[in-house]
Amino acid sequence: MNTEDNHPSTDDLREMLREELITENGAVAPWGGFHIDQIERLRFYLETLEAFISEQEAGEVKPLERHAVAWSEKRRSEFWTHHYPVHWDEIFRTTLRSSFLVSLISFTEDYLAQASRNVEVIAPMPFESSALRGNVFDKARLIFDAFGHFSQPVPAAWQILERIYDVRNVLVHRAGFLETYSYQERVRQFIRQQRGLSEEYGHISLGPEFCPFALEHVKAVLMAVGSELAALCERVRRVEGA
Repeated sequence: MNTEDNHPSTDDLREMLREELITENGAVAPWGGFHIDQIERLRFYLETLEAFISEQEAGEVKPLERHAVAWSEKRRSEFWTHHYPVHWDEIFRTTLRSSFLVSLISFTEDYLAQASRNVEVIAPMPFESSALRGNVFDKARLIFDAFGHFSQPVPAAWQILERIYDVRNVLVHRAGFLETYSYQERVRQFIRQQRGLSEEYGHISLGPEFCPFALEHVKAVLMAVGSELAALCERVRRVEGA
């Protein structure tokens, strides 16, 4: 007895997956709508820890203020120069915002990679996506445009996402220093345009506005991708009479 006859072939499995994806509007397995839930978890994490750091900083500053309040302005300024608890900014906020951005981009890469694979299954390509060069964002954009015929995200949205990715790369691979980054000029242009980003002595700093901005932008991009996946499946159903 040939046991191979009892098992579906690779082509059969791929077709089963394709049919399921088309039925589910291209839901990015295993998440489906989970990407929005994960975005909100990341938001809660960021807001909770930012608030906690501010509360702890205020608790440390308050007793110091009782010592400084009666002094002259000059002496008070000297006191704060030597005694202000700068570790809340230099260590805690810096670490929180950097790690948050790394987590956000990692999640975005995973989502776009899976969405690309789903498009590859729904609208078969003449080659494997693994043959494409570039980072996850480059590959996803090419697959979505050329084979999924997506109209969103628009080019400007992709460009901002790529600049956010640049900032993440500088933090992860260059310890925040721009001088050794290959695309430092385009990052500097982004810093000049974007609130919450600054450069001092060649080092990038993330202000309180940047992480919420990055989160909202990623959310908009992923929602656009999800909407276009659903539209692609609807077109396929119409053409194939499903």
